[in-house]
Amino acid sequence: MNRNDTVASCIAAVVPGTCLVNFFVAQIERVRPYKYDNWIYRIDGVFGFQPSWAIGRFVLNNPFLRLVVGLSYNVLGFVIAGVLILYLGRKWPVMPQIKTWIYNFALAPFVYLLIPVVGPAQAFSGFPWVTPGRVELVPRLIRSGCNCIPSVHFSSALLVCYFARKSTIGFGISIVYAVLTLLSTTGFGQHYLFDLVCAVPYTYMVWWLGHLRPRKPTRAPRLDPAPRRSVPWAGI
Repeated sequence: MNRNDTVASCIAAVVPGTCLVNFFVAQIERVRPYKYDNWIYRIDGVFGFQPSWAIGRFVLNNPFLRLVVGLSYNVLGFVIAGVLILYLGRKWPVMPQIKTWIYNFALAPFVYLLIPVVGPAQAFSGFPWVTPGRVELVPRLIRSGCNCIPSVHFSSALLVCYFARKSTIGFGISIVYAVLTLLSTTGFGQHYLFDLVCAVPYTYMVWWLGHLRPRKPTRAPRLDPAPRRSVPWAGI
């Protein structure tokens, strides 16, 4: 299979792959019905205010910004396809990028399983206009999908910035996309700021796995046979 076929196959696998991941995330909600949003809410408020609530009010009070931010949240698949096509057109190595995207989406559900969190909009009614007071650190029974920690939208935006860095125009667009992703994920109440912070080490981990090269088996050095020594002929 050549490079073109490989990239085309990966782009074609985006939809079924997304459906598979969403199915797995839906099953997590059954296994982990109790969520830990109260803990993340308290962590976000360590500086005396709630970033997601503040960003949410800022975004929702600006109709044009709300439209642009909403569009940016739903075009992730197109952005990833664009970066793959960029590498294909420039003939840059594409397999490490493909492996990185696979790890990015495949490993996240296992983190969701460890730390089930649903996000501000689902956990707290009245978001972003009503900010809850002090919440108790107890698990809450919330019937909603838990796909918050880490924010895969933000980890994907960071990866787009990395992979587009070789193109001046592409890198500029990727920076704008990352800012819009930050505004959309927190402003619409899908994530806490803590989720985006956790996406940074997660991004590095999947990048490292995607660029990890298998070690080639080392062969033992070949030893040349020892030279024969001439034995002096014994005298009679």
